[in-house]
Amino acid sequence: MKTLAAITLISLPLLISAQHYVMDPFTGVKAGSVFSIVLYQGNTYEVLLETDSTLVPDIGIKVKDNLLEFEYTGSVRNLERITAHVTAPQYLLLNGSSASSFKTEVPLNTPSLKLVGSGATSFTLEIETELLTSEFSGATNATLSGMASVHQLKASGASQLKAFELATVTTEVNISGASSAKVDASSVLTGHVSGVSTLGVKATPDTQTVELSGLSSIVDADNKVVTQSQVLSDTVRVRVGSREVTIVDGDDVTTRRIPKVRSFRKNWAGFELGINGLMTPDHSINLPSELGYLDLRYEKSVAVNLNLYQQNLALMGDVLGLYTGIGLGWNNYRLPNNILLVKGSHELEHIVPDTDLPYKNKLTMMMVNVPLMLELQTRSHSEFSKFHLAAGVNLGVRLSSHTKQVYKLDGKKDKVKTHEDFYINPFRYDLQARMGWGKINFFASYSLNSLFRDGKGPEVYPFSIGLRILNFD
Repeated sequence: MKTLAAITLISLPLLISAQHYVMDPFTGVKAGSVFSIVLYQGNTYEVLLETDSTLVPDIGIKVKDNLLEFEYTGSVRNLERITAHVTAPQYLLLNGSSASSFKTEVPLNTPSLKLVGSGATSFTLEIETELLTSEFSGATNATLSGMASVHQLKASGASQLKAFELATVTTEVNISGASSAKVDASSVLTGHVSGVSTLGVKATPDTQTVELSGLSSIVDADNKVVTQSQVLSDTVRVRVGSREVTIVDGDDVTTRRIPKVRSFRKNWAGFELGINGLMTPDHSINLPSELGYLDLRYEKSVAVNLNLYQQNLALMGDVLGLYTGIGLGWNNYRLPNNILLVKGSHELEHIVPDTDLPYKNKLTMMMVNVPLMLELQTRSHSEFSKFHLAAGVNLGVRLSSHTKQVYKLDGKKDKVKTHEDFYINPFRYDLQARMGWGKINFFASYSLNSLFRDGKGPEVYPFSIGLRILNFD
């Protein structure tokens, strides 16, 4: 890479720097963070970078495997967009992530083009190509126009495609989640649409074979429903002892009793509900202003525990003993509606999406829990008057994590899930205390390690409080 010129423009209160680079040959562009890429076609390989001059040392531009890559290693908090004007003879791949954007000033003419978008990436492109391949996820938003003989589309999450102005002969779709796609195919339209996704068809093609499932639908150019599928249930049922517990997405729960002969009742095994929270290193639930994107709605931050199996070890008859076991936990953290958590290249990031704000936004983790507790019980002829007190530790192993946003679009609820680790610690070490009388049992836990890995996210410590609703015996 050779730098040809560097021009600094004074524009109070910022110093805007225009850096001009001549690059090695490339056929694709990859950008993340908040890069805004403007594409041109020409006989040279050039980049004109426009940004605050103080940001230039944190910006990396390189060509690797025919791919022009943009990287920003500084903090993205309160960061304005970094604009890059890119010139190349042709483009075969455009890959965007986080809050990056791509747009054209003139039509791009290329034999084939692949678009890859994740996070809150946006594309505004006019193209002329034989084969267009689009892979969109997260909250990607694409507006396409021009011509393509064949368009192969895969859209998931809450991605949106507006392509009524992109004339195609054949369009193949695979649309899931809460995605929306508007296409124009003159000859053939095939594929599958699932979830609560919507496929808009500008005009009926000669051949249309599209399979629908979930709450998906096909609409015409006036947004009138042409075909709609039936509801599919996404429900998990767990039977433990005399109870069957049904859980939908970790916080919608129903139970029913299954008649059976009662077995020995234990104080840990059961179904629990509680409230999740986050503390600062100073043990305060009042997070500093810079962590406002983690300011929880506590009444909606639900903890759900299924303590499936308990094994006791008596130390002093029925008075003192140890117990361990294994269970599952869902920790829901209800986040502010105006942010989107993103796993950046180096640390956890949060952005404000360009799309409509959800009315429900949460981070959910599924954990395997293994306790080791010392419990004291009092003797009584009545099970309901027995007092018990326990203290110990709990090891939690994260099985999965995802964010979920719920939108209301055209009167329907659209759910968007992004499965990612978000730099969350894979293990959690909790101090735990429990007390109760008979079937009534209260619990409180506090994590000894931060929710996020060191240097990858804010230092906050999870805690939860709650009570057992059902015992499994």
